[in-house]
Amino acid sequence: MSREHRVNFNLVNGTLADIKGTPFGQLLVGVVKSDIPLADLQTVFHEKGVDCEVLP
Repeated sequence: MSREHRVNFNLVNGTLADIKGTPFGQLLVGVVKSDIPLADLQTVFHEKGVDCEVLP
């Protein structure tokens, strides 16, 4: 996805857990540079089945 949409980001933190027998992971990334607006990038994540939110 980074190459496809020319997004540069830093991996800040990641966790993996098992919640009621279901694997669950979280990844915190910092977007450094993107050729598309942040709102559009959020849409791309959602289209790929990734839930995301923008932190202030």
